[in-house]
Amino acid sequence: MAFCEFEQRQSQWFLPQQDEHNCSIVTLTSLQPTSSRSDHILMRTLRHKKLSTLGVLTSLLLLNGVTPVPFSLLLLNFFIQDCNLNFIHPFLLATWYPELRKIIQDWKAAGPNGEVAPSIAAHFMSFHDIQVSHAFSSQANTC
Repeated sequence: MAFCEFEQRQSQWFLPQQDEHNCSIVTLTSLQPTSSRSDHILMRTLRHKKLSTLGVLTSLLLLNGVTPVPFSLLLLNFFIQDCNLNFIHPFLLATWYPELRKIIQDWKAAGPNGEVAPSIAAHFMSFHDIQVSHAFSSQANTC
């Protein structure tokens, strides 16, 4: 099966979230030094094509009723619902990601002017590779 190519190189394509059955897509890659700018562009183009292939294969699996492990079912639900967070019901979040639900509850409790708890900052650094202050600084400047 074509999806096996991606499964065999999981660390290149899938980012584990909580266990080996709940992964996201690797968006950051370590770039190896290349001999030229054109080699770098070629590598990026090839990765983009492979990611497109991964997306098509994932869709085909879903259409045929096959769970595309190792993707998180909650992540796939998010994509299917046009990336609308409102479709991620708190019960589903608590069932699949209880720690994440707790972080979100803490974040909501802090409010827009509250202090960011260490658990929230750690989550953003670990899973989103971004500091919380950087994630929202552009929004603060537009008000």
